[in-house]
Amino acid sequence: MDIAVCSACDTAYAPLQSLTAPTIRDYCKIQGYEPRVSIYGSLIRPPSWHKLIEIGKCLAEGFEAVLWVDTDAIVVRKQISIQSLMVEGKNLYLSSNWLGLNCGVILLKNAPSTRKLLHMAWSQTQLINHPWWEQAAIRAIIDNGLFDRDELLELPSSIFNSEEYYGGCLVYHMPDTPLTERIKRFGAILRSQSGDSDESRAVTESLSRRQATDR
Repeated sequence: MDIAVCSACDTAYAPLQSLTAPTIRDYCKIQGYEPRVSIYGSLIRPPSWHKLIEIGKCLAEGFEAVLWVDTDAIVVRKQISIQSLMVEGKNLYLSSNWLGLNCGVILLKNAPSTRKLLHMAWSQTQLINHPWWEQAAIRAIIDNGLFDRDELLELPSSIFNSEEYYGGCLVYHMPDTPLTERIKRFGAILRSQSGDSDESRAVTESLSRRQATDR
């Protein structure tokens, strides 16, 4: 199955991306997926909105499925395949936290309904400056019955999009946390995980350089 794993951010989050992106590339190398990690150039909306464009590009290229992972998240259990999460007839996969559906980690199959969802979400211009950005738009579309809930599968957050770190989750996500604290926490986790892979060594070297600069 042809699958892309995407993540992007603006330049302000580039230091965080230097830590989290290698976990995506490592995961893709293990599973045979295509990593799509980038830094946004010009922006016409708050950065989070632009994930809709990046996901849409991958679907337009013909990928059968796209996993989006926010920059403030790392792939932890790389043995969990995306295919193992998929169910026949389900085209949109999300998890919830205490606020409801969370779009920091989102999986879409390439289907007319998901392509339409991206277009409809981008069209919710009244929500451009909503504190939850595109997440508010996607949730509004689902809540208003404009996306068939029968195509939505809500995956356990403890596996798909966990806000508690443990070794059994696919993705550990750290929203609503100051950038410096995210860098500190992810750095500690990745140092403890670093092994012999090229990506792990790159993470360790990046952390060493950052620590030397901070002294």
